[in-house]
Amino acid sequence: MLYVKLLHFKQPARLASLKPWNPVSFLLLVFFTQATVSAGFGIPANSNNVLCTESERHALLSFKQDLVDPSHRLSSWVPGEDCCKWTGIVCNNSTSHVTEIKLGFPFDSRTEYVDDYEELALQGKLNPSLLKLKHLRHLDLSWNFFRGIQIPSFIGSLVSLNYLNLSSAGFSGMIPRHIGNLTNLHSLDLQNSVEVDNLQWLHSLSSLKYLDLSYVNLTKASDWLLSLNTLSSLSTLHLSNCELDQIPSLENVNFTSLTTIDISFNNFNSLIPNWMFNLTRLESLSLAFSNFTGELSHHFGNLCNLKRVDMSANNLLGDISKVLEGCYFDRLTSLDLSSNQFSGSLTDQIGSFKSLYNLELQYNLISGSIPVTIGELSSLVKLHFSFNQLNGTIPESLGSLLNLKEFDIEGNNLEGEVSDIHFSNLTKLRALRASGNPLILKVSPHWIPPFHLEEIGLGSWKVGPLFPKWLRSKSNCTSLDLSDAGISDVIPTWFWNLANHISFLNLSHNQISGEIPDMLEHGYGYASIFLAFNQFKGQVPRISFNVTELDLSHNSFTGSISHILCHEMDIHYELEFLHLGDNRLTGEIPNCWMNWTSLQVIVLNNNNLTGEIPSSIGNLHDLASFHVRNNNLHGSLPSSMQNCEWLSTIDLSINEFTGKLPKWIGLLNLVFLNLRRNKFTGQIPFELCHLSSLQVMDLADNNLCGTIPSCFKNFTAMTSEKHSQVATSYVFLFHLFREEAFVVTKGREDKYTTILGLQSILDLSCNSLSAKIPEELTMLKGLTSLNLSGNHLTGKIPEKVGNMVRLESLDLSRNQLSGEIPPSISRLTFLNHFNVSYNSLSGEIPLSTQIQSLDASGFIGNELCGPPFTKNCGRNEEMTPIDGDAGEGEGDGGPLFYFVVALGYVIGFWGAIGPLLFSKKWRSAYFRFLDTTWYKIQLCFS
Repeated sequence: MLYVKLLHFKQPARLASLKPWNPVSFLLLVFFTQATVSAGFGIPANSNNVLCTESERHALLSFKQDLVDPSHRLSSWVPGEDCCKWTGIVCNNSTSHVTEIKLGFPFDSRTEYVDDYEELALQGKLNPSLLKLKHLRHLDLSWNFFRGIQIPSFIGSLVSLNYLNLSSAGFSGMIPRHIGNLTNLHSLDLQNSVEVDNLQWLHSLSSLKYLDLSYVNLTKASDWLLSLNTLSSLSTLHLSNCELDQIPSLENVNFTSLTTIDISFNNFNSLIPNWMFNLTRLESLSLAFSNFTGELSHHFGNLCNLKRVDMSANNLLGDISKVLEGCYFDRLTSLDLSSNQFSGSLTDQIGSFKSLYNLELQYNLISGSIPVTIGELSSLVKLHFSFNQLNGTIPESLGSLLNLKEFDIEGNNLEGEVSDIHFSNLTKLRALRASGNPLILKVSPHWIPPFHLEEIGLGSWKVGPLFPKWLRSKSNCTSLDLSDAGISDVIPTWFWNLANHISFLNLSHNQISGEIPDMLEHGYGYASIFLAFNQFKGQVPRISFNVTELDLSHNSFTGSISHILCHEMDIHYELEFLHLGDNRLTGEIPNCWMNWTSLQVIVLNNNNLTGEIPSSIGNLHDLASFHVRNNNLHGSLPSSMQNCEWLSTIDLSINEFTGKLPKWIGLLNLVFLNLRRNKFTGQIPFELCHLSSLQVMDLADNNLCGTIPSCFKNFTAMTSEKHSQVATSYVFLFHLFREEAFVVTKGREDKYTTILGLQSILDLSCNSLSAKIPEELTMLKGLTSLNLSGNHLTGKIPEKVGNMVRLESLDLSRNQLSGEIPPSISRLTFLNHFNVSYNSLSGEIPLSTQIQSLDASGFIGNELCGPPFTKNCGRNEEMTPIDGDAGEGEGDGGPLFYFVVALGYVIGFWGAIGPLLFSKKWRSAYFRFLDTTWYKIQLCFS
């Protein structure tokens, strides 16, 4: 440390003789002045202990006054204190001027995943006092929350700035063009919540090297590429999520300094432009989710400096082996081509990418086998090949990937055996996702894996028949899929301690037996449990509040479900999906649904449940799908169900429900309504006509009476010829639930899942409906099946029935319809099931390719003629099916004919009347039938 006092200086005369503006004298003066100050204050030269200027301190305090600081980050900003020591302030060591303001929100372990971090961030507005900071070079206000105010135009007057970061700070409105005045800027980050009408103000930022306009709406800035092309110094460009829909061509490329381009999450719908392949300095290229199409140009292989490439989720084509022949093979560290349409096979060339640590090729059309040279990628950390068409075996060289953490081959056609050799050196492996391949795990029963897996996906492998003991050592496992794994063993008790830490558990489609204990201690976030299609028995286990999906269907569980719904009445459960169908459950549905308000799907089909639907079901405001088919439930529907406004599916079929159809059903958003085989009475309420989204309505086998409402024409979804599956699927945390429905068409009952959304069905059969078929029904052009059989309908078949062009099944049998079959029926080219038997129809059957190819039994019991009958409509011949056998005695009668008629009369008369005369039991039953019929008629019109 140097200490000098000017009074003791040995040569004052020489110092005084120097000219005032001589450069040497000036430097000496500065040196000795600094030395003197250091001597006088005992502070070493170049110390950081500098004092900010008074004017800049006041400017910062004024800036603070207009800010709202809920987390007290600016508590050190106290008047009279040295502002160079304040939080977020950096001063120049020599001049003491404020040069940097670093007030970006400080994400840390406490706030990084906090949804409401805005409540902790700086708010308020920006005070123009910042203009007094003439030496300010760095301004960072990122990730604060300025509640939609516009970026103030005075920012453009901070001409000394070379770094400006206002990203994700809650600004909105237009970016001020005054920012173009900041000609010294090297870095500009304005991502999120703002928009521009043009980018011409960029032209003057000739020193700009880093630009991030991600999430800025650039739809009005048609000049965006031309403006960017003027920035010859630009090295990093981020334009992700800018709502761009076109990418122009460039004749002359000026921004050749670019090393990083991110234009992901746009909608270009075009080929990758050729000018991009002229950017030979590119190291990082992200084109993900931008709808680029067509074959990937061979010029892509000329970008020799590429290190990171992300082209995922586009519509790119090409041979994957050609993509892997580029000159970048020795530099590339990350390649993501997932979710495209690349085809071809992987070759041994893949072994040349020694620097590759991330390879993602999932969701493509890649076939062939996994090359043995995959084991040469010594740097590989992530390897994703899932959902392709790979076949063959997994090479043993996989065991050489010492750094591998994620291995994903799910959903391919790989086969053969996998042994401990494949995993021998994979000590760092944390995720093994291989479900959906017919592979065989061949390891010793006492095998101890060398890795500590967190995710295990071996669904569709042959792992059984014994339950794998090696799972016992996987205490870190959070995801386990052993579905359809050929396990037919009693589940060990030790497994349930492991299961309490698993967030995704799938053991479905095995033959696992035993009882399941209560699972009340799931400590790892949300949890999903799938144990369907096994042989579990005993009571349904109670679950933890954070379980979101529970599927225990197709087992042998018995007893009531009251204990799982009502055991903790002071806890809000997160369960969204509950499937307990196809078990042996008994008892009533408990009235304890008020704490399960997150439920969206409830399936209790095919059990032995009794009682009524409880009123507390009305607390499930998010309920979309409700199935209680084939139980012993009774009573009327609770009015509280009308609170479930999002219900799109109700299946109450094959129960004992009574009462009239409630009018409030018409207030819902139903797509599928099945009330088949119950005891509903009364007329069909006109309020049902409000169900414009309805695609399937089955009210068959009830005691409904009255007329068919003509307002059924308001079923808008049934009038469309096109349908989708959007309304029949529900996306949950770990799986997609496709609506399941049993639908009767063409005389048989079928289960529909994936194609349910393509069906449009109206079934009112086996009721007591009367009067004419309303002509308005023919407006339902999207119907695939219409069944009105087994009613008391009269009048003619509507003339415009041929307008229902998508009909595959039409059943009008067992009514009192009269007249002829309308000629328009011949336009139903999809019709393959047609039944009008046992009516009072007459005349000629219309000619068409479809009608004459149908079974003649669908026309019997009428006075019809013509094919498929042999009766010629021009002659008075006996009506006989084409394939019928006239038999002996055919002709114009004779003794044999009259004898048979007389015998039939005698047998028919005494067969019907005899029991009534001689059997008291039959007489009682007959008159009870008459009383019941008369009661139903009175009830219908009461």
